[in-house]
Amino acid sequence: MDVHHWLTSKEVSDAAALGLLTPGPFVIAATFIGYRVAGLAGAAVATLGIFGLPLWLVVIVAGAVERFRQNALVQGALRGVMPTGVALLAAAAVTIGKGAYTPALYTWVLAPGLGLTSAWLAGRHHTNPMFILFGGALAGLAGQWLFA
Repeated sequence: MDVHHWLTSKEVSDAAALGLLTPGPFVIAATFIGYRVAGLAGAAVATLGIFGLPLWLVVIVAGAVERFRQNALVQGALRGVMPTGVALLAAAAVTIGKGAYTPALYTWVLAPGLGLTSAWLAGRHHTNPMFILFGGALAGLAGQWLFA
């Protein structure tokens, strides 16, 4: 984002929000970014790029998975990968969250409140992410209408 200047912070937030509407947020975000950078051709190349290698890796290693599943070294590696993946997701959430703030003062209360409420609803009550997104959109509209 800051290196190539392909997208603004708001566009990254929009891509993340659009991606959360589907089971594959990163796939949708990659396609969206490809489209923003190079139109339909960019969207096609980005989608092929994000699906191509993983598809071939699955085909190639599918037979070996069962052999390695019981391997102590593999299990140890997976125990190290899981917290790292969670930390990377948290770092991405912080970066995307920065795009939620605008010069309007109410967003400095609304954005963290919605973030904490969303995390609570998703984690504690297993609320469908689509309901959380639509609820956040309604809260943002209400905040803009009340404080504009």
